[in-house]
Amino acid sequence: MELTAAARLAYQNGTLNKLIDPKIKEADENILILNEGVNQVSLDKFSDIAYKCVAESQNDRPTIEDVVKELKEALYYQENNKDKLHISLEVIKLGTDNFSDCKCIGEGRYWKQYVGEIVHANMHITVVAKRWDNNYVSKYDISRGYLTKESDIYSFGVVIKEMFQGIPARPDRIPIYESSYKRREILQHQDAFEGIEEQIDPKTFKTFADIAGLCLDHRRYRPDATRVITELEKALEFQEDYEKWEPRLPVDYQKIIQMSKTPELYQSIEMRDMFLKGILLQDGKLFSIGTNGERNEMMSARKFSYRNHRSHKWRSADGSRFPKVAEITDISNLKIQIKMKKEFISPSVKHKVYLIFRVCGPRKSQAKRMYVNLKYKTGNETLHAYFATWREDGWMMIELFQSLNHKKDTDFEVLLESFSRCYCASSSIYIEGIEFQAIDNVNHEETKGFKEVQKVDLNTEKVNKQHIEEQEMILSAKKVVYTSLNPDRFDGRISQRHQVYHDSIIFRGAIEFLRHHVFRIRCKIQRQMLSANTKNVCYLVFKLSEKCHGLHGPVIVRDLFHQKETRILYFRSPNPSNIHDSDWIPEKREDGWLEVIIWIFNSDYELKSDHLFVNLKLVTYEGTMSGLIVRGIEFRPI
Repeated sequence: MELTAAARLAYQNGTLNKLIDPKIKEADENILILNEGVNQVSLDKFSDIAYKCVAESQNDRPTIEDVVKELKEALYYQENNKDKLHISLEVIKLGTDNFSDCKCIGEGRYWKQYVGEIVHANMHITVVAKRWDNNYVSKYDISRGYLTKESDIYSFGVVIKEMFQGIPARPDRIPIYESSYKRREILQHQDAFEGIEEQIDPKTFKTFADIAGLCLDHRRYRPDATRVITELEKALEFQEDYEKWEPRLPVDYQKIIQMSKTPELYQSIEMRDMFLKGILLQDGKLFSIGTNGERNEMMSARKFSYRNHRSHKWRSADGSRFPKVAEITDISNLKIQIKMKKEFISPSVKHKVYLIFRVCGPRKSQAKRMYVNLKYKTGNETLHAYFATWREDGWMMIELFQSLNHKKDTDFEVLLESFSRCYCASSSIYIEGIEFQAIDNVNHEETKGFKEVQKVDLNTEKVNKQHIEEQEMILSAKKVVYTSLNPDRFDGRISQRHQVYHDSIIFRGAIEFLRHHVFRIRCKIQRQMLSANTKNVCYLVFKLSEKCHGLHGPVIVRDLFHQKETRILYFRSPNPSNIHDSDWIPEKREDGWLEVIIWIFNSDYELKSDHLFVNLKLVTYEGTMSGLIVRGIEFRPI
């Protein structure tokens, strides 16, 4: 492409600046009289008229008169560039009557400002000159007798030092400033004026001190004004970040950072993110904080004792916070001994203890919880943790217990025995470690009120209601309970022993289950039995046989008619760590029986043709319902 066409295209695309001789842009002293570069307005006018001169069509090209006119204007702007104007000290002295007091229009601690009139380019113009004393001038500039832009940067460096120290500059210290930068004596952290030394972010101070040192360095190495502003803005960002995020870091965060495997200097917001994700410490632990600042710590599975030596291997696992995790191949015979002491969580802080693990291979269910039935021991007590919860990072957590307040810290000890093969199948699992999660005040209050919610005290009808009303509200098990797909067939046993006597009304037909794994509740309810315009609760009224030693685990409840989400209930109150906020647990009734919620519904929404159809399926995760005695179901409004 020829030069003319290339220039025309560059002008049209707004990239003409790339074709300009660098010497022009850098103000080569052999080209420009003012030695300060090209005025942009002058350059734009020159470019505009040049583009018109090389127009492809003759009709689009300007006349010679237009060209001369535009070039004169471009020359005028270049010669009268006020931004690049240089005026000698003698001219300023003449215009201000040698800095006469009558010309002074303002003053500061180390400067005075004067107004005067000078002649420039055959015109009288008014100037304002600020005169500084020697406290802001380098020894070299004093001896030379005039100032440059490098002198301004030096003066600004002195101002930065004064701002930091909160005291005026001392003339006898000026020479030391120039010679001490290489020894980092420009600014010292302890020199900060009283009240801010402890409030300065280390990264803010370093950035601030570095730019001050450069400003006071030899004139050859001083930065330009743009860089000074950039560095000061950067220091301000560091400080604002520090003031915003530093209070949200642990009070001992500097100690923890030094214990980590990467104790570099980080920005506060970077440290905040690091603490949220977890900081890997040198002793096989990981420290993290929650979104509310609560402290958590975790111990790697490498610190566990494995009695079954052949059942575990060390693997790298995606998403793990530790370099290696334990792959366990025999989940029915774990024999993993765990012993650790909290280091970063105070003994007085309530906390939960979780096992962090996941099943090897792809995730097969999108459900938030997964039944695993972890069997473990603490001391002489054997416990079960039934459900594990999926986390956002792809790992699972299962709560082992909650701690109480202790005046003294104690070791945490637990023996992991087995997972259920029924739901974990024969898959191997990865164990990442044990995690202590502190419970903040808000969550603790929710936990305190949790049992109240689970009791579901709905202020319902009392036992002393009229006999006929009671009889209508409770449907006997014989009428509603089925253990097969055939609604006319029940495979259980009608219990004569557990006849119910209540206010001389006999409720016969309570059902005692044998070795059933599942049963259904099917019936049709009249509108009159339900409270209108409100939510209603369906309770299962039951007892456990004296010979019943099972039914400790969870039971699934499915609404087959409305295809709603499944719920979990228990026939025995489980360990608090097993209770989820949506689970239903049993409560004792005044008549001596037990009751547990099996369904909550809106009477108006669910009714069809003045009837409510009930079709519920109850299934145990493991074991049978042997020893469960069902009296019937009862409806009450919330």
